[in-house]
Amino acid sequence: MASAPPPAAGPAHRDPRTLLALAVAVVALAAAAIIWYGRAGSARDLALLRAAPAWEERVNAALRLGRARRRDAAPALVAALLGDPSQRVRANARWALREITGQPWGLDEAACVAWWERGEREFARGAELPELGRPAPPAPLPRPVPLEARLEFAAAPGTPDRDHPVRLTVTLQLKNVGAAPLRVETLPVESYDVVEVGAGGAIITVVEPTPPLSFVEVEVELNPPAAGGVTATPLRQGLSLAGTEIPAGGQTAIELEFLLTRPATALRAHVLPTRLLVRAGETAGTVGIGPLAARDASPSK
Repeated sequence: MASAPPPAAGPAHRDPRTLLALAVAVVALAAAAIIWYGRAGSARDLALLRAAPAWEERVNAALRLGRARRRDAAPALVAALLGDPSQRVRANARWALREITGQPWGLDEAACVAWWERGEREFARGAELPELGRPAPPAPLPRPVPLEARLEFAAAPGTPDRDHPVRLTVTLQLKNVGAAPLRVETLPVESYDVVEVGAGGAIITVVEPTPPLSFVEVEVELNPPAAGGVTATPLRQGLSLAGTEIPAGGQTAIELEFLLTRPATALRAHVLPTRLLVRAGETAGTVGIGPLAARDASPSK
């Protein structure tokens, strides 16, 4: 009687060395695919950063390049920092450069770019760049800080709707009650308002929020709630005060405008608490303003 043929080779009969070799090959192929995909993605993001017409695409491209920490993206990010018309794209480019170079890339762009130009070739060859100097903290201002703030607002008459908005003007009055001119400057910070956005500019993620330094935010509430009431989503707008100068004994008015598109039985405007860097002659220091509030309890006419 003929003997049965040997069983066909299957998984249970494979040499363990063969299985190990196959596993190594699969891992190597997966790693190569990831590297290829990352490089292709970075190439796409570089093209978007340089030429995408929509700022939402450029801001996300800068964010992804920073997360990938691709050294070859640094020149394009420097160009975006210096020349992109969108403030959000410039902020993301600055953050990405910090992620890639390991240096602070503060708000003194001229100093950062000069430092970059001195070491760009070495960085492209894989060398580490010398430490980028950080500005010394300012000397403290004498106390009390001679700055007073007051908030006013006025709404144009009329009942607003989407087709006939009503303009609301909010005015922040800053008065210098000291004997020397004051200048609001930008604080040397290493944190930036870095965002990821969706269609139409809607913010999906705030990657790293900027503390509100030398920046004022005004919020307007429609129909402030009574006890246990519900208020509508407030309107909010911000404005940088960096560069604002106030002569000794003088004052300046900062205006923000809102368009109301729905009726309100009452309005309240207020400045969110913030800190400013104020310089007076050779001394400088931070001063807090807010919360300041103004209320109009009369219904819209």
